[in-house]
Amino acid sequence: MRHIMLDLETLGTVADACIMSIGAVRFDLDSNTIDDDGFYASVGIESNLAYKRRIQEETLIWWMKQGTAAQGVFHEDKRCGLRHPHDGPCLHALWAGDPLEVLQRSLLQDL
Repeated sequence: MRHIMLDLETLGTVADACIMSIGAVRFDLDSNTIDDDGFYASVGIESNLAYKRRIQEETLIWWMKQGTAAQGVFHEDKRCGLRHPHDGPCLHALWAGDPLEVLQRSLLQDL
């Protein structure tokens, strides 16, 4: 697979917001195929705060208004702690291998 789509669930819309989860899936635009073996890591808030990552009140309120399925990210087993601010992306790199392109929706599309 040549491409990767990333999805971060955060507690803010700023660059240093707490990361709740990191998801990714491999796909190939040329063949229009998607790999069913995705990557997912749930990240603990405490490990984010240790690196001075922020929680924005308006985003937390937004999360509280979401349905049970969306709020599940708060109740997951936190298997990924940020021992270093870049641990999550490093774990993702181990899963990803060597893609040619990494694609992510613009932050503005999530607002």
